[in-house]
Amino acid sequence: MAKDKSKKKKKGKELETAGKVVAAATEQVSGEPKPNMSRKDFEKEMEKLQVELVKLQEWVKFSGAKICVLFEGRDTAGKGGVIKRITERVSPRVFRVVALGTPTDREKSQMYFQRYIPYLPAAGEVVLFDRSWYNRAGVERVMGFATPEQVETFLRNTPWVENSIIQSGVILIKYWLEVDMEEQAKRFQERNDDYRKIWKLSPMDVQAQARWYDYSRARNAMFAATDTPQCPWYVVPSNDQRRARLNCITHFLSLIPYEEVPREPIKFPKRQAKGDYKEPDYPYRYVPEKFYINPRSGRQRAGGRSFHGIERSRGATAAAEVWPESPGREEEKVRIAVISRTVPGPDAIRPAWRGDHQPDLHRRMGNHAGVGRPDGLQRRLGHARRGQS
Repeated sequence: MAKDKSKKKKKGKELETAGKVVAAATEQVSGEPKPNMSRKDFEKEMEKLQVELVKLQEWVKFSGAKICVLFEGRDTAGKGGVIKRITERVSPRVFRVVALGTPTDREKSQMYFQRYIPYLPAAGEVVLFDRSWYNRAGVERVMGFATPEQVETFLRNTPWVENSIIQSGVILIKYWLEVDMEEQAKRFQERNDDYRKIWKLSPMDVQAQARWYDYSRARNAMFAATDTPQCPWYVVPSNDQRRARLNCITHFLSLIPYEEVPREPIKFPKRQAKGDYKEPDYPYRYVPEKFYINPRSGRQRAGGRSFHGIERSRGATAAAEVWPESPGREEEKVRIAVISRTVPGPDAIRPAWRGDHQPDLHRRMGNHAGVGRPDGLQRRLGHARRGQS
């Protein structure tokens, strides 16, 4: 009886300590608001960090290092955003992202960690888990997908499993991204209002907001059981997304003992002579030029109902435009735009080649792609030839 009381007292102290640690981070999250970091300043700092990430990548390949990073945290805290910035300028063959969905019936019957073990890094790899085996301590516990006994077994075994991973030579790093209640509610609303983000909003997310304190208790228990000296948790205050990304990536780089790998300077060989090579007489299918550069103004324009002043309609098959006279720029006098039924989309545009291939391409399109010419286009093509001769 005395032993049970002692165990409960010890467990209570551990939970209290974990709660204080995360509460301190949460205070940091919801403290005095800092001025927003401008996008320009953010991108400037991010560029420096991404250069370092490329250096890390080359060192990982050279040394055969194995790095595994777990990203956990509140819903909407920005786990995916940090991962996106880490992987933006590096090779997907070195940096792999693992974001597993709902386990299958077969996976549910396996040993719990068995599902994750195959994704651990081999030599020369960095693996980033967008949520990990800690699902059992969080969403599975709160939503009742795991029994209390399963959760307790998980929390008891996890330090041993992680220590085994570390002993195999893997550098294992764990991040917890924290946001406050108000910021989470704001981001959920943004996801609901922005059609580009609705895929991020699920019934589980709605429950995450409603069960805020259940998730807080689960987080505290997880920290108490798995925040070990060998594999500690690092908390990232994430109310300010830009600063959170910079701080997290800076810290990640500081934990890895990487060095810049010397590389031989590359000298590009001289291009071979053209010889007897000729461009093939082939009816290429061009992607519609809905965004294009106006050669007269140098400005980029987006396609709409007109293409350089030429009306486009669903039934149109071809159109031509003659640029105004411009001494010394004869090659830009004529631009032919062919709207082809063979390219997907009602307004598909097929631009002709310039120079010698221009009339040829229209002939080939007419013969092979089933594109007819409206009255008068042949005459305009004739003017185009004479203008270029």
